Parts: sequence; structure tokens; C-alpha cells
Amino acid sequence: MKKIEFLNSLKSRLKAFNESEVKSIMDFYDELIEEKKENGLTEEDAIASFGDMNHIVNKVSADLVLTRSNNQTSNPAKNFLIILGICASPILIPIGIALSAVVFSLVVVVFSLLISFLVSGIAILVALIPMVISMIMSGTEASIIVMAVGMSLVACAILSYLAILTIQGGKVALQTIIKFFSKKIKNKSEVNKNENN
Repeated sequence: MKKIEFLNSLKSRLKAFNESEVKSIMDFYDELIEEKKENGLTEEDAIASFGDMNHIVNKVSADLVLTRSNNQTSNPAKNFLIILGICASPILIPIGIALSAVVFSLVVVVFSLLISFLVSGIAILVALIPMVISMIMSGTEASIIVMAVGMSLVACAILSYLAILTIQGGKVALQTIIKFFSKKIKNKSEVNKNENN
């Protein structure tokens, strides 16, 4: 395979990544091929030394997702889908199944917590209305009524804050899971490449 064919094939398989990431990978392999040619290999032998294109793409994709995971502004859902796509190769299917199970569990936990915070907040607000009406009917002092309303609103604010923390914690947990599985895929690709050589 010629260098142009190799680089075009690699580029076509990295469409899930942005242009700058792909350009960086293309430049890396272009330089690597040139370096190997300077050391006496032919272009075809230099490219053959990299191994199977699927292993290269899996390793590069795992590296890119790992790099993205270190960046807190990256999209964890997109990274998850990329890693899941990498796991479609037969050797990585068990990792893909484990990743799906862990992410599904995380989503269930985060969703359950959010629902519980929402239901609790609504329950507090719904209970507040009859409580205030009964306090007014029984002639309770205004300061006590205001204090009860204030405490209820503070409780709702705390529940809202906990919901925000849950979402942020879920994103951090997802990033951590993606990092872990990216490393596993990278290691598995390396082991598989070494076994094939």
C-alpha cells in the first residue's frame, strides 16, 4: 500500500473526529513513514510495519478519546458512542458489552436521583399550599407562616442544587468510565497487534 492510499484510508475511518484531530494523526503517520523510509525501509514496508488498519484505527481512536476525556469541555456522550463503535470489532465486543452495562447503570442511577429530587420538590410545594391555608385559618402568626414558607423554599432550593450536582457528577463519572475503557481498548489493540506479529 502506498502512503497516499494509507493516509486516505486512515482519514476515511476517522470521520467521527474533528478536522484538527484527524490532521494531527495524519501528520504523525506521514512523519513516521518518512522516518522509516530514511532508515532504509520502502514505503510499503514502512506501512506494513504498522500492522492491520483495524488495529491502527482502534488504537488511534482510543488515544483520541482518551485525550478528549482529559478535556472537561469534551462531549462525553459523543466519546461514548465513538468507543462503542470501536468495540464493534469482534475482539473488542466483550469490552463493548461491559461498557454498555456500566454506562446504562450510571444513567439509571443519575435518572433515579433526578426523579427523586423532582418528586420531593414537588411534594414539598404541594404540601405547602394546604399547610399555609390551614395556618391562616387557624390564626397562626404571620411570622410563623412566612418562616414555614421560607423553609419549604430553602428545601426546594437544596433539592435543585443536589439535582445540578448529580448531573455534573454523572458527567464526571461518564468521563472517567470512558477513560478507563479507552485504556482497555488501547491495551487490547496493542496485545492483539503483538500477537499478530
